[in-house]
Amino acid sequence: MYISLITLIVWLLIFSLVGAVMMIVDKQRARQGRRRISERKLMTMGILGGAWLMWLTMLLVHHKTHRKKFMIGMPIIVAVQLLLFYITWSNGQFFIYVW
Repeated sequence: MYISLITLIVWLLIFSLVGAVMMIVDKQRARQGRRRISERKLMTMGILGGAWLMWLTMLLVHHKTHRKKFMIGMPIIVAVQLLLFYITWSNGQFFIYVW
């Protein structure tokens, strides 16, 4: 099965927006003393493609900025995603093969 470049970009945009909203909601819940979104769910959203905007949101709303897992993890996820995108693009492939 192949995934087109447009599909990949739409995927990343959707997961980035959802991930950013999750970060903002978690920040609001933390301030209100309510039940939080688990770190596992936040990291999973980053791995699935939301790391780009989640990282920016973290910095803008000052959420999870004292947690090494997030301050190191999100940039690493972004770097790996950039590397994979570059490798795929530089080989002249406009489709990504998925098992």
